[in-house]
Amino acid sequence: MGFKKKGGGGGKGGKNIVTATGKTPGIKINKAGIYSVTLTVKNDLSSSTKTVQKYLKVIPGQDLVGYFPFDLSTEDKGPLNMGVTERGKVNLLTSQRSGNSEGVSSFDGSSGIIVADNSSFNMGTGDFTISVWLQTSSILNNSVTQYTGFNTEDENGGSFLGVAEAGNLANGNWNHLVTVRSGLVTKIYLNGSLLAQRTSTTGIKNVSNAGNFKIGMQEGTGGFNNYYMGNLDDLIIYKRALTDAEVKDLYNY
Repeated sequence: MGFKKKGGGGGKGGKNIVTATGKTPGIKINKAGIYSVTLTVKNDLSSSTKTVQKYLKVIPGQDLVGYFPFDLSTEDKGPLNMGVTERGKVNLLTSQRSGNSEGVSSFDGSSGIIVADNSSFNMGTGDFTISVWLQTSSILNNSVTQYTGFNTEDENGGSFLGVAEAGNLANGNWNHLVTVRSGLVTKIYLNGSLLAQRTSTTGIKNVSNAGNFKIGMQEGTGGFNNYYMGNLDDLIIYKRALTDAEVKDLYNY
């Protein structure tokens, strides 16, 4: 039995082929990208081969702290494997965002996900990146995550940058949004391209806290509020600022 991975490395369309053989073949992929897989089973008399296009998705691993693919589960598949609980009911749909997705999550405007507090999610005044695919027809709110993830500001509230910069996202289409903070500069990307950026003139906002991390809702002094309504896929969180090229690659994955 043989196992072969092929496809474009880093979303750039180049050929990258790795082959393994044996009863339980396995490979290690070091380059991010989308990969097709070919499996060949044979004996002395015959052989059979099947190829599945875009079967493997490999994302950049440097400083990755959270990865929620929402493939029939709300679990964190990142290196920390943080525990999660649901508030309300988050539906998991078998419908695909694209050929690169096994499933998506659906938030009904009264549900969300609580991720247990972890120091790795406390970005402080450091750099970070939050990437997510979203699909919504609701104009009620765009609260995707609890802190800064598409809303960012400096210590005095200046240089505010929010989802409104992306225009009307309630168009029922899948859109890829990324926020990147690098020092005093915060950027928002829409579908692989830089949409807007701000440079703080009053300092960097400290976003650390001792609370849990929320997905699909916020939590204020009065309790949970500002729920998201729509679908989410591939929420990815890094404790560093991704480059323009890396953001483009995430869009192409």
